[in-house]
Amino acid sequence: FFSPYYKDIIFNHYESDNIALISNGMLFTSENWSFLEKRYHNISLEVSIDAINPDTYKKLRGGDMYRLRKNMEFASRLRMQNKLNKLSISFVIQVDNYREMIDFVDYGNSIHADFIHFMKLNSWGHIPSNEFIQMDVYDERNIHHKEFVNILKNPIFLGSNVHVDNIGNFIGRK
Repeated sequence: FFSPYYKDIIFNHYESDNIALISNGMLFTSENWSFLEKRYHNISLEVSIDAINPDTYKKLRGGDMYRLRKNMEFASRLRMQNKLNKLSISFVIQVDNYREMIDFVDYGNSIHADFIHFMKLNSWGHIPSNEFIQMDVYDERNIHHKEFVNILKNPIFLGSNVHVDNIGNFIGRK
């Protein structure tokens, strides 16, 4: 969220005291925070993470998990001090990361995330159908689908701050 283009919008053109940021978290540092807190009174942050294992994170997001965790610890401290109004983390579920979902909830709780959101992988037509089925554990044709459904039965997903897209379809809830 601190590319030159968005930085210009955030600090020169956005006309509100409130802002909700969606970020990969890599630039959520104390230096960048100082710019934000001077400009806005109510700041919410959602960080797209998609993994908890550093190798998975590197594969899916191309980033440094240790750097991200340092920035998330900073965000967590801001949240605990009520300087950050809301802290959310998100995770797009796919074959490379679905086994990390339980640990991701634990991580979200450890950083005091207000909202831990798991989202279904979507096809935008950029991946051939047969490849997408191999990536999408929501799809019953995926060889990992049953294991994914069993993971969703863990009571950790019933936490009030946890949301899993379409979970009711798999565990008998509506």
